[in-house]
Amino acid sequence: MVNTSNIELIIQFDDPDLDPESDPDDKDEMNQLTQNLYKQVGQFMEDLDEEGAVRRVRETEVPELSKPVVGEFIVGILTAEVNWENIIALMRFVGHRLSGKTIEMKVEANGKRLEVKASSEQELLIAIQAAQKFIAASKEDTNG
Repeated sequence: MVNTSNIELIIQFDDPDLDPESDPDDKDEMNQLTQNLYKQVGQFMEDLDEEGAVRRVRETEVPELSKPVVGEFIVGILTAEVNWENIIALMRFVGHRLSGKTIEMKVEANGKRLEVKASSEQELLIAIQAAQKFIAASKEDTNG
């Protein structure tokens, strides 16, 4: 899972204009948004020379979620394993790609978890600041 040099980031998002649970077209659109973000985050991490991984979440990994599923993948959720230096850049990247959508990010490092939610640029900045503090404290725990 996560070692001392990497952080796990769970990215979950919703589009307030879509109802993927009851509208098949919205479900397809949400799946396409998820797939596009998956590709964009993968390319972003490659551009950063990030050795971590981004992946879509399978229904069998989180069966208690009540999110729509396309095939075996849950729409609106990705995970990424990223190093300490790139986590904030990745959060900003995701925030810009999902502007106007409600974003929930869960950052896990050294057995601790931070959950942040943002639905505006201002809330995203606050969430990133909280993540920076969390990461700094987690690094101190690792080093200290």
